Amino acid sequence: MDSFITIRIKRKRAKRFQKFSKTYFNSHSETMAVMLDFFLYNEISPKENLGPTGRRIEHTFKKRINAVIAIMRDIKIMESCYY
Repeated sequence: MDSFITIRIKRKRAKRFQKFSKTYFNSHSETMAVMLDFFLYNEISPKENLGPTGRRIEHTFKKRINAVIAIMRDIKIMESCYY
């Protein structure tokens, strides 16, 4: 059996980790191992910005759609003026 060591973590973060761990894994050790493996396997740093979030992408997409709609309305208005 592996031996254990103590790691000092702020109480608020420890509680958050425990809640996450209970939700997805059987033990805190397993949770930590999977999290570390995830970062190593994907060759990313937890400090990296992974790009735009879904909300930002959705917001940008909506703005572009609204711009296209405005252009289409302008074209329709211009067409109706000529007929």
